[in-house]
Amino acid sequence: MRTETRPRRRIARKRHYCNGCGTTAIAPGQPYLSGTVFPGHDLIQTTIPLRLAECGDCATRYGRAHLLGDASETIAAALDRAHNEGERSR
Repeated sequence: MRTETRPRRRIARKRHYCNGCGTTAIAPGQPYLSGTVFPGHDLIQTTIPLRLAECGDCATRYGRAHLLGDASETIAAALDRAHNEGERSR
């Protein structure tokens, strides 16, 4: 029985390392996928819930890049876009 949450797109607020490749650093401001694996998972044997992070390269490699949306968008770009949309609505 697989027990996991669906991966969702997040923007890093602090430095993470990818659990997919183990070497890629996910820097603050970069998008990544985050999910939780719970006890009872078929492949990952754990007694506590584990939060996993996956970089954009691994998401692409494993067919989940569509969940990242625009992977090039950083926090600064998202804030600029939101500001510009707010200016247009006035």
